[in-house]
This record gives sequence, C-alpha cells and structure tokens, in this order.
Amino acid sequence: VAGRPGGLNLGFYIDLDGHIGNSDVKLMEAGKGEKNELVNFVVVPSPLYDGAFRFEGAYRRGYFLAFQPPTSLRMVLCSSGQVPNKTVIDFTLVDFQAMFKFIDVEEVLRPVLECHNTWVPLQQVKQDPNVIAYFQNILQKPMWDDDDFQTYFEGHFETWEFKQQHENGTPVVRLRGVDERLGFSLNRARDSDEAASL
Repeated sequence: VAGRPGGLNLGFYIDLDGHIGNSDVKLMEAGKGEKNELVNFVVVPSPLYDGAFRFEGAYRRGYFLAFQPPTSLRMVLCSSGQVPNKTVIDFTLVDFQAMFKFIDVEEVLRPVLECHNTWVPLQQVKQDPNVIAYFQNILQKPMWDDDDFQTYFEGHFETWEFKQQHENGTPVVRLRGVDERLGFSLNRARDSDEAASL
C-alpha cells in the first residue's frame, strides 16, 4: 500500500496462554521486521491434496489460516491433523490470469441484478456485457436460451425468484433479499445449533 512502509499484512492474535484459541484475520500495518509473530506465515504442502498448500502461523505452530463459509477468514488450531468441521485449510494458488476460468455463473449474474431492487427482464440480463463475455470467453458456449435460464433460476430458488410472465409478457428475475435468503436457510436448518451458525 502506497505510503505505508511494509504495507498491510494479514494479521492475527493467538494467546498462547489459552485465553484466545482462535483468531479473526484482519489487515494490519507491520513494517519490515515488525510484528513478525502476528503476520508471518509458513507455507507447507497439503497432506491431503496435490498442489495445495496450508498457511501456518510462523510463530504459532499448529495454527492455520482457515476459511469458514460463507465469509470468515480465521486462524484455527489444527495440530492433531483433524480439520475442524466446516473449515477449509487447504488452498490452491491460481494465476490471476487463469482465475476467470473458475468464475461461477452466479458471480456474473449477481452484480447485474444487485443494482436493481425490483424485477429485471431476462432479456436485459442476457444483454449485459459481462454476461455476454462470460458465455463467449469463459464457457465458450452460446448464450443460454430462456428455458435454460429459467431452469437455473428455479433450481437456485433460495437466491433467485423467476417469473415466466410479467405485465408485458416477458420473463423476469430478481435477486432475493437477505431476509428471504436467511428465511430459506433457517427453514432448512436441522436443529438450533445449525440455525445459530447461520
């Protein structure tokens, strides 16, 4: 980061006396040679996946950088070899130029619909330059027809709402609000612990 010697680093705080067992990961300033125990990682090969790596705290052995869906990045204890439930600690490194090959259709459609608080005609979605580029350059296939989009949206009904006909007779779609998506997730939860983790 310009103007910050050493830049911003992924940092964490683990209390070795046992008061804080896991730690959120956050951006922190650390000049060269400063805060090594909070920002330095050792990259080790994954014992489970070829070509994957784990990021272990250099001064906190047994603690690994972990992704906990949907959005949490933490340092978790994994010294026994047992990975905590619903936690990812094995990562693959992808060339930024190749990253686009791994984009999911939802990652393309969501920004198109997030800027609208209402129904969007499917034709407008299909004419969006990012959607066109996704099908041409990433999938290298023709654009889905209306039936394919309908199947996709209805198959992911917790995220999208699709109507075959609207006032003017065209198919429309909308991104469900956060409260609606949470409601579907709560209905799907098997017990109170699962509901509390949402």
